[in-house]
Amino acid sequence: MKGVKVYSLAFALVLLTVTPGLAAPQSNVFQQIWERIVRSQRQIPPRSVRGGICQAVPGLNTVVSRDRPFFLWRDTAATIHLYRGRSTVDQSPLWSRSVNQSQSFVFYDGQPLATGEYTWEAISELGVKKQTQFYVMKQAEREALETSLKKFDHLQGNDRILRRIELLEKEGLLGDAVAELMGIEAEDAIVTKMREDFVKAACDPVKKNNK
Repeated sequence: MKGVKVYSLAFALVLLTVTPGLAAPQSNVFQQIWERIVRSQRQIPPRSVRGGICQAVPGLNTVVSRDRPFFLWRDTAATIHLYRGRSTVDQSPLWSRSVNQSQSFVFYDGQPLATGEYTWEAISELGVKKQTQFYVMKQAEREALETSLKKFDHLQGNDRILRRIELLEKEGLLGDAVAELMGIEAEDAIVTKMREDFVKAACDPVKKNNK
C-alpha cells in the first residue's frame, strides 16, 4: 500500500518459524520476509523517546484495516485514549481504557471505527502524554483485503494465522499483522517474547558499525 510506513515484524516472524508447538511455515518464505523487513527497518527512524512511552502499534501515520484496532506500547501507561482526527484540543475521547502497570497492549472494544484519521494517546501515571496519528482504511480497500484473507479460511489454527500474517505484512499492514499474532496458539511466554521482540525492533535505533 502506498504511503504506509513499514515497521519490522522480523523478530516475531523468525520466532514463528522455529518455535516448537507452532505450525511450521515454509522456512524459505519467512526467511524472505525477514530479509525484506530488516532492509526496510534500517531506513526508518526509531519511535522511542528517551524516558517516554513508545507507541509501537499503530505507528505514526500507518494504516490499519481493522475497525477495532490493536494498541501496543512500551513503558508504563495508565490510560489509553482514542480521538477522532488529528487534534485532541477541546475534544472528548471516543474511547478510553485504564490499564495496569504490567499491561502493554489492549484491543479497542468500542463501536466500529469509520474510515478516517484517528489519534491514540498513552498517558503515564505522572500525566505525561504521548500521541500518535493513524488511519483506518477505506471501506472498499478493506473489503478487497478481506476477500484476499478469506482464501485462508480453509486452513486451521496457526496455519491460518501465519498465512494471514504473511499477507498483511506484504500489504504493509504491520499493526494488523501483530494483532493477528496475538491469536497464535502457544504458551503465554512464547507470545510475550514475540510481542516484546517486535516492540524492540519498532522502538530501538539500529546500531551501526563504526567505520
